[in-house]
Amino acid sequence: MPGWDIHRKIYELLNLSLSTCSCIDEIVDSTPPLIKEMIPQYKGYERLPIHFGFSKTEFPDAYNYIYKRYGVVGVKCLMVHYVADFIENLLKRGFKDHMIVAEVQKLIRDYVSECSYQQGKCIDIDNVVKDLMNALNPYLEQIIKMIREWISKKELPLDVLVNASTDILSFLVKLELYLKGYRGKRGFTVNKQAFDRVFNKAKSMLRIKLYEALISGEHIDVNETLEVINWVRNQVTGKPRITVNEHAKLINEGKKKSASFAKFIELMLNLVKECIKEYEMEKHS
Repeated sequence: MPGWDIHRKIYELLNLSLSTCSCIDEIVDSTPPLIKEMIPQYKGYERLPIHFGFSKTEFPDAYNYIYKRYGVVGVKCLMVHYVADFIENLLKRGFKDHMIVAEVQKLIRDYVSECSYQQGKCIDIDNVVKDLMNALNPYLEQIIKMIREWISKKELPLDVLVNASTDILSFLVKLELYLKGYRGKRGFTVNKQAFDRVFNKAKSMLRIKLYEALISGEHIDVNETLEVINWVRNQVTGKPRITVNEHAKLINEGKKKSASFAKFIELMLNLVKECIKEYEMEKHS
């Protein structure tokens, strides 16, 4: 999540009460309420996990809790906090500004939709969101830039590339496991235990392999590779349904677009095969 200093700058941009928003920051990131305080039917005394309420299904309970205690300003702070955290996550995955704007707008729509489904929990949500988005939209690009600058002081470009490649890495792991016979019960599915072990190992090793490739003289242009990753991502998300062959074809088209992307795919594929081999050796030892 962005530091609270970044959150405060965003609240100031939007003319939100800093004292109220600071209370919301504490609730979301540091000291969440007891579960039964937010969900009365729960009888235990455990606290909610930090960041509770960000997911679509949790949001109405968080909105209801904050609204009753802090009113309209409180729930605006809550949504802006979630938006800032969401933008950070997308930037770390290599999303471009226009993609982030679209994703933020979708996030808010999902919240409103879920509130409509869980009736009675989100008082005046339509007017709150309309007012908030009127204030937020003119500043979204500035907020994205602010969070990007904050990330650049903490993350290297290679870290962004590793995070951005998660979806493609997941596809490559599934494809290789499927071809090796680790198949699930239906469609393009694979054994969950095998997938989790191989994927987690490959993701943890990818950053190291990238450094090794660069040190050995392999030229992988991070920005160029990110551009193609985003192109593939847009093509995939733009389809209501995509087949394995279509996904593989998009990756191959990406390889033709960029030599750097082609080298990156080759590096990931070799890494996945290496991790599967290690998994099989551990399995039979």
